[in-house]
Amino acid sequence: MSITNEIAKVKDNDPTNLIQRRSEDFFTVLPAQWNTNGNTWLRLAQSAVNKNDNLRKAAAANPASLMRSLMECARLGHEPGTDRFYLVPKGNAVEGWESYKGIIQRILNSGRYQKVVAEVVYEGEKFSFNPNTDDVPTHEIDWIARNGGIKPVMSYAYAVHHDGKPTQVGVADAGYIKKVRSMGGPVWNKWETEMYLKSAVNRLEKFVATSNEDRAAYMQPPTLVEVGEPTIESQSAEAAEAEGEIFDGEIVADLSGSEVIEEYPAEDAGTEDAETVEL
Repeated sequence: MSITNEIAKVKDNDPTNLIQRRSEDFFTVLPAQWNTNGNTWLRLAQSAVNKNDNLRKAAAANPASLMRSLMECARLGHEPGTDRFYLVPKGNAVEGWESYKGIIQRILNSGRYQKVVAEVVYEGEKFSFNPNTDDVPTHEIDWIARNGGIKPVMSYAYAVHHDGKPTQVGVADAGYIKKVRSMGGPVWNKWETEMYLKSAVNRLEKFVATSNEDRAAYMQPPTLVEVGEPTIESQSAEAAEAEGEIFDGEIVADLSGSEVIEEYPAEDAGTEDAETVEL
């Protein structure tokens, strides 16, 4: 192979060039909210890939995996490399992971709900829920005991309609957690609380409407919603990048151990009802 051909191949595999070259593919699947600023999304994608050497190397080694991850991110309506959608180097490939907050955002985008509640239940905490008689679980959080290192045992999530009526509750019980954890690998050891929350929100998603398009800008001002535990962002971003596993965005907020997410009521959308196990 000539030097010219080698240089051309390097340029073809350069993640920044690849993202720009395939821009029309992304524009095709991005929701309408990005119609006027699709180039901003491209720059965010390029920045997300370039901010860590391990991620950039994986993207250059396997451009197809980068494209799959970014296309999924675009389809879901998220900004890449943020706390809604992570770009994760796995060996010589890139994987795209939608976080539990990304799923919550799509639920809120549907416009049917005023908030989403997601909680982890820890050892020793009082928890009661009978789906035949109870609208939502009864759960007494023991903040003091949680600081003592007790372990999580299960999680749950539900959305609340604008009239105050809750949706069906998504419950990730111990059996479901065990099943999902066996498929999830080391990420469960490092981000245990977040994975418990995601398991519950994944269960909830099957019972609610979702939308990849944020129509709330045309509706009401944002409100605030509490969601169980501290987020991934509250931990050391430098440590995560050093290990080449998770690359995230900024801290939203942290009030007495509870995370706060901005919520934007919007219009209606479709639902998902497939019974799958998601990590």
